[in-house]
Amino acid sequence: MIEKIITWSIKNRYVVVVLTMLVVGVGWFALQNTPVDAIPDLSENQVIVFTEWMGRSPQLMEDQVEKTDGVALDSKLKDLTTLKSNNLYSFVIERCQMFSSKFSLIGMIVPVSSISSEKFESLQNIFKNNLLTWQSSFSNRSGKLFENVEQRLTIFIGKKNENKIGEYYSAAYKHWYASTREFLFSSLFYIKNVFQKTELSFSKTGSNIEKNIKEKILIKSKYKFTLLSDKNNKMAS
Repeated sequence: MIEKIITWSIKNRYVVVVLTMLVVGVGWFALQNTPVDAIPDLSENQVIVFTEWMGRSPQLMEDQVEKTDGVALDSKLKDLTTLKSNNLYSFVIERCQMFSSKFSLIGMIVPVSSISSEKFESLQNIFKNNLLTWQSSFSNRSGKLFENVEQRLTIFIGKKNENKIGEYYSAAYKHWYASTREFLFSSLFYIKNVFQKTELSFSKTGSNIEKNIKEKILIKSKYKFTLLSDKNNKMAS
């Protein structure tokens, strides 16, 4: 069969050339006029998690947070209460306090948002209910803790807190010049605080005056909230 086709093609060269050109022309026409709706995405489903880990390579961070089918985090983390924060700092801190004893100390440098943003409410609950912490926060203007790290940071040191739930120690929010860096930590002064129900996040008070002002504001806010609740209850009844 193949020999006959070859023999016929040799005897009818011009016909073969015309047919070849015709096939090429039809193919080119089809390529130019066939509509293409979309290019299918054949990659697996992924959820992107944004996190930061100073001094660590991107590959190391990617190894810690797996992108699986519809799940942003590795199943090993499924029991953590800080999953909603989608942040590696939160996971590490919760794990540390789970494995620590009453004689252990936990310390870490984290973004200021860890103690002051609603996104990290689950992590703040860990601080309030399980740890007694000493917190000092630092701005990135004009001096900053680490060169080329444009981020406001908090240094916290904590230990197991079995009896004094809600207690923590805070230092004033620091703004400083690079020339005074050597005196930065020696100038820290911590104030004892008790987290109130009306507070939305941890305070950055660094003196008793600031603490008293904060407490008066919270008491006044609580009083107004009580009056508003009573008024709403009377209107509802």
